[in-house]
Amino acid sequence: MLSESDMNRMRLILMPGKSPPPHLDEYYLKAYECWRQVWKDTFVELNGNDQIYSDDFVRQDEVCAIFLDDICLATTFFNWVDFRFPTAQDDSYFKVWTIDAIAKLTKHNPVVLVCSYFTLNLKCRRGALGLNMKEILLSAIVRRFQDTDVRSMTGTVRNNRGVNTVCYRHGAEPLEKDLTLHGVEVDLLAFYQETVSLSSDPVVAKVVNHMWDRRITSKDVSEHLRRVA
Repeated sequence: MLSESDMNRMRLILMPGKSPPPHLDEYYLKAYECWRQVWKDTFVELNGNDQIYSDDFVRQDEVCAIFLDDICLATTFFNWVDFRFPTAQDDSYFKVWTIDAIAKLTKHNPVVLVCSYFTLNLKCRRGALGLNMKEILLSAIVRRFQDTDVRSMTGTVRNNRGVNTVCYRHGAEPLEKDLTLHGVEVDLLAFYQETVSLSSDPVVAKVVNHMWDRRITSKDVSEHLRRVA
């Protein structure tokens, strides 16, 4: 069983994608470097191009990062999108989405949470402290979603990495399956507040709830979330 002292070494950080407050500078830079390196390698694998720009990082409403001591183990992004406006459907993120998939995503409310760039540190994919980091990150995403007033959250996930399978274990529902993006099969999926769940692994759930209770965030993020909720 994971000790409380080991769990205390883990941190969940929530910060804006751009201009973080000074007390989060170190976390911000390490989260950015983790994301940049993982996706640089991923794009080489997918299309032979290692060029990556910071735009996709700084445009996010929120960056979520998991740390073990001073090592960034994983990151993901959150962006609030309002489908009352055409700017939502014209966003490049939804370029492979059908009208039917968007209708299912927004069936409860036009404001949805987009979760993107599921990122695991290349050096930690086999686990940290003996934990399944894919399950940890997914459950942290779910816990974050549960804390919002948004009814639906979505993601576009690569099937060859098994991320879709982990998402379905957490209550995700498929909107479109086996589409092709960047040359690999992806699923478009939705999480709904009524059916989403943390990991069924009690250790993973305990770790995520422990991190959540001790999460580090910023006033800027909190004020933004109150505006969009």
